[in-house]
Amino acid sequence: MAFPVPSSPFTIAPLPGKGVSVIATTPIPANTLLFTEPPLLLLTNESHASPRETRVLNTFLHRPWAQKQTLLSLCSNLTPGVEHSDETVVLGVWKANNFCLDDAGTVNGVFELASRLNHACVGGENCRWEWDAARRVLAFWTVTDVLVSTPCGL
Repeated sequence: MAFPVPSSPFTIAPLPGKGVSVIATTPIPANTLLFTEPPLLLLTNESHASPRETRVLNTFLHRPWAQKQTLLSLCSNLTPGVEHSDETVVLGVWKANNFCLDDAGTVNGVFELASRLNHACVGGENCRWEWDAARRVLAFWTVTDVLVSTPCGL
């Protein structure tokens, strides 16, 4: 099953054993802006008075229902048949998908599309990203030409 992204050179689709990923549907030249997106969950440098896990869960609890559901859907590595609490899933998503957005490591976020990119593993060097703190959006560009059907790091 594929989840098309309108007017985009990629689709979101499941990859066996790897979860849901971004996959190129047309050749994408280097230096192409792929997308910009706001965070589903954002921790800022103003909120460091309590432990990180507490801040993540408190921030999650104050998100709108649809954003909570989207964030929970980013977890694809749970043991089948085992009941997992939302807290466990949220912390798992955070650990696997948060982006450090400043040099001090005090601003971090989880993003829906960005989490589908191979952003932390070998092979993730086909994209670069920039955080626009004023607009609170993350933007992704290709750094190399991307071929059709390439699972994206794009």
